[in-house]
Amino acid sequence: MKKDDTRSNVDFSELIGHVVVDLLAPARIITIHDIIDSLHSVMELTENNTTRQNCKILIEMLARKMH
Repeated sequence: MKKDDTRSNVDFSELIGHVVVDLLAPARIITIHDIIDSLHSVMELTENNTTRQNCKILIEMLARKMH
């Protein structure tokens, strides 16, 4: 994914990277659904509004890819 300058100068790939690294810890195959679930968890647990909004954007982007 590319940095989307129209959204808030956030590097979405960095956020996805953190989520995927956490998912890979158990050394299993991950799916887009797993990534979306993890982003939901981050979104619910964070107190940072920017991170919450970025998770929401990424979830929407990934959900579109699934359909």
